[in-house]
Amino acid sequence: MENLKLIQQCLDYVEENLTTDITIEELSAKVGFSVFHFCHIFKFATGMGVMEYITKRRILWAVYEITGGMKISDAALKYGFNTSAGFYKAFRKNFNCSPSFYAKRYKKHKPYRIDLYKEEHIMLTEKNLRNILKVWNIKNCEIKNIIYESTGEINDHSFLVDNRYYLKVFTNLGTVKRNIDIQLALLNKELPAVLPILTKDNEEYFTDGELYFILTEKVKGKPLLGTEVFADNYEKKAYYIGEIVGKLHTALKNQNDITISTKDIFKEVTDEWLQKAERVMNIPCDITEAYLSYTEKYKDKLPIEVIHRDLNPSNMLMDNFNLTGFIDFDLSQKSIRIFDPCYLATGILCDSISQLSEAELDKWPTIFKNIIKGYDSVAHLTDEEKLMTPFVLLNIELICVGFFSTQEKFTSALDTNVKMTEFILKKWNEIL
Repeated sequence: MENLKLIQQCLDYVEENLTTDITIEELSAKVGFSVFHFCHIFKFATGMGVMEYITKRRILWAVYEITGGMKISDAALKYGFNTSAGFYKAFRKNFNCSPSFYAKRYKKHKPYRIDLYKEEHIMLTEKNLRNILKVWNIKNCEIKNIIYESTGEINDHSFLVDNRYYLKVFTNLGTVKRNIDIQLALLNKELPAVLPILTKDNEEYFTDGELYFILTEKVKGKPLLGTEVFADNYEKKAYYIGEIVGKLHTALKNQNDITISTKDIFKEVTDEWLQKAERVMNIPCDITEAYLSYTEKYKDKLPIEVIHRDLNPSNMLMDNFNLTGFIDFDLSQKSIRIFDPCYLATGILCDSISQLSEAELDKWPTIFKNIIKGYDSVAHLTDEEKLMTPFVLLNIELICVGFFSTQEKFTSALDTNVKMTEFILKKWNEIL
């Protein structure tokens, strides 16, 4: 079982047992780690020490009870603080204000449950945001929602401020620190980086209750649209974006402590998603057999490194098709490195499959191959990686089709990914 999954199990256990005694020894025994190793991976996952995390969760739940009418002394005792004075001291240390001030400022709401796999949906009013921005001495500003151009969805944890800054909010300190560390790694390799603006107290991020905020400059450029790659000079464009993904991986190569999550994407498919995908679409037997044969033979020979993991075109900022920055490293993990260029190729296809004509889509196999060539020119693929790139493409689509087939709310996404998978299978001989 993955380290990340084990730590998530511990967080869930802590959440259900905050009014009882919880020790580091108890938690480490639950997941079968030594205390030292457990503390190490816990801090990389959450950005906090074990007892620091538990104390903070207890404080948040205590203040929730207080805003609901419970006496401060009763809430303090319920969540393991021997005295009101001890609770007050711990609260001031964590939130730089008194419990009564915090309770007056915020309406009663349950603390956000930490999910290491994703950031939860966060509801913030304009008044909340304006108060937060004062930390950077920004007042009387215009605040706008950010809308994903390719989907029309609203980003509920990022905001555009005065058309000059981005304010991003997180519920997990580990994710905050990971994003900062990765951007610094890019800067060290002379890649464009989106670094946080320091607060008036010279901090890289601001903590407000259980939320963490980063402010960055709005860099020049816009998120890449997959359809842009199909326009003039598409072969050159594809090669270029392959090159810059290779440079991204070069920058991340020695950042082994950025994340603890390592995922076996092939086991996911063979154990679960292949069977579910085959229920909703026809996959030729010869391709399935080749997929199973190649993955069995080569999967353990593919280099594993820290990767972006969510390298959609929209997470690459471009100005006149020149890279101005990579964004959204929230899902970064250790995995096979060829996942990123293959995932980018599927993202380009996803953006385009319902927008372009069949004749235009015929360019995609060449786009895919040129992305791989550009990547190889920088990151130097092994022979095994070159053989496996088509199967990694298929792997990604099998995960998507299998997963979306189990979720009623993702009917549209399922239809799109079935269409994409059928297109890839149709072009299979061209991408081999």
